[in-house]
Amino acid sequence: MKNLILLLILITANILSSATISGYCMDDNGNPTVGSTLILLNEEGTPVDNPVNTGETGFYIFPNVEIGNYYVETFYLGQRKFYDNVIFLPMATLIEIEAENDEILNINFNFSVNGGNGNGSVSGNIINQQGEIVQNASISLIDIYTSLTMNYDNSTNGNFMINYIVPGEYFLMVNSYGYYDYYYEDAFELENAEILIFDEDTVIENIEIVLVEREIHNVSGIVLDSETGLPIENAYVSSSRIWGRDEQPQREDYAYTDENGEYNFDVFIG
Repeated sequence: MKNLILLLILITANILSSATISGYCMDDNGNPTVGSTLILLNEEGTPVDNPVNTGETGFYIFPNVEIGNYYVETFYLGQRKFYDNVIFLPMATLIEIEAENDEILNINFNFSVNGGNGNGSVSGNIINQQGEIVQNASISLIDIYTSLTMNYDNSTNGNFMINYIVPGEYFLMVNSYGYYDYYYEDAFELENAEILIFDEDTVIENIEIVLVEREIHNVSGIVLDSETGLPIENAYVSSSRIWGRDEQPQREDYAYTDENGEYNFDVFIG
C-alpha cells in the first residue's frame, strides 16, 4: 500500500511539474493570427503531441512537455515556419527543456498579412510501361522531417498538378490499384527516393511518372464444414495486403464459394 501511495505521489508530481513552451503568432501589422496551427517536434523532427491552435490573442501553449530538445513548427494561410522564423527544419532553433518545471516563453512567430510562402507547385503526367494513361492515381507529398503527408488525385487524362506547396523538402509518392508504389524518381522504396526541395516559389514541371504493373497470382481452393466435411456454399473468402509491419491489412480481392464450396480469384504478388 505504501508503495502504491508513493507511486501515485511521483506520478502526480511529474504531471504538476511538467514544463511548458508558449508564445504568440502575429502578422506583419502586429495583429494576432488566430487559428495558426502549431506542432511540437522532437529532435528527429517527429511530432510528439497533438497540434495546438492560437486563440484570439495569438497565444498558444504546449503543456506537460517532458525534458528534452524540441522544434516548434507552425502553419498559417499557406505559410509554414519553424522557430526562429525559418522555413526549413535544418535551419530551425532547438528549444531545450532542462527541468520538469521549465517555462519557455516567447517562442514567437511572424507571418505575412497576405500569406505567400506557399506558392510552390509540381506537375506532370502518369502512365504505365505501355505508355497508357493511368487514371485516378493517388499522389502524395511527404515531408521528409515530419512525415506530414498531403494527398492528391490526378485527373482522368493522367495529368496532375499540386499547387500552394509550402517551402520544405518532400518525397513524391504515387500509388494506383494494380501497380507497384512509385517514389520519385523511379524508386520502389522510400529510402531510395529523390528529395524535392521547394522554396517560396519553386515550380517543377513535366514530371513523367511510369508505373510498373504488379504481377498477378491466382488463388483457389475449397471450403468445407469441419464437422461434416461437406462443402460450404456462399462462404466469403478474401485476400488482404499488409503494407508494413505496423499497418492494418487492406482487402484487395474476394470471392464467394459456389455450390461445391470452391472459390477462385486473382491477387497481386507481394
